[in-house]
Amino acid sequence: MDINSIRQLAEIMQKTGLTSIEIEDKEGTVRLKREQNSAFEATQVPVINLPEAVPANDSTPKDSTVVDFNNVVELKSDLVGTFYCSPAPGEPPFVNVGDKVKKGDVLCIIESMKIMNEYVADQDGEIIDICVKDGQFVEYGQCLFRLFKG
Repeated sequence: MDINSIRQLAEIMQKTGLTSIEIEDKEGTVRLKREQNSAFEATQVPVINLPEAVPANDSTPKDSTVVDFNNVVELKSDLVGTFYCSPAPGEPPFVNVGDKVKKGDVLCIIESMKIMNEYVADQDGEIIDICVKDGQFVEYGQCLFRLFKG
């Protein structure tokens, strides 16, 4: 195998992220292997582009999904205990993502010191995230829900 073919294989490995390749032909076998740079992989962070808040005008499409993150609030635990999303095992949860809630609606139960404490919404809005799982231990000040108050 000539040097240009080997270079092409190395370029293919680089572009595709392969760490090793072995080619066998009538002239013999070529095995290429490269070490992964773990320091680079550990520090590589994906880029996430979030939409900016855009004032509505006549040119904005009506079905545009621009979210104003200034209207998102975190509802945090005021107790240490176990989070329960429903009133009893096997029953439907109090709320799901996308549900609209009113101030005073029960969102979950937090069991603390064998007492079942209802956690209620302190304002109107829409549940956009449930940050803990059923049966999970929660700490004081831990975010339980994200609410869009729009």
